[in-house]
Amino acid sequence: ETNLNNLQIGGRNILRNTYLRQNIQQWEINNSAIKNVTIDGYSCTKFQGELQKPMVLSQSILGKLQANEEYIVSGWWYFDNVEMGTTNPSVMYHVDGSYINDSGVSSWYQLLTSSLPDSATLKSKKWVYIKATFKTNAFYATATRCVFYIYTNDFTGTVYVRDLKLEKGNKA
Repeated sequence: ETNLNNLQIGGRNILRNTYLRQNIQQWEINNSAIKNVTIDGYSCTKFQGELQKPMVLSQSILGKLQANEEYIVSGWWYFDNVEMGTTNPSVMYHVDGSYINDSGVSSWYQLLTSSLPDSATLKSKKWVYIKATFKTNAFYATATRCVFYIYTNDFTGTVYVRDLKLEKGNKA
């Protein structure tokens, strides 16, 4: 017998151009080393690692979430001989933004920072499905900024990402 209490199946994808077939339209990038490529027949985004060099693919999701709701982000990642550096190494999903606090001052909030894949996954040379859940809080009701990121930093090797989804619920 399976316990299905609090199970919420995902719905409509909140992110735009998540199959990355339209180049990187709808996305902001911070580094020209982020490229749209095809690997194994899939259109995806390539992050060519550099030590101590953050690379960010981001998309505004302001107004697309609801306060006090659970969400799941998922996607397929391919790691080709990734070695993490020693200064804040990162390969992750991240969601943050700003809101107006009770004093009327703009404040920062963070909804999600996913964990780093294990070393075996980083050397796997195969597609790996990675997901993470988060819950919005009351801050989101007065949000003035909310951004979804693929954030990478301080690594060598190559990371590819495809078929991203951000959905309401806790099961993709």
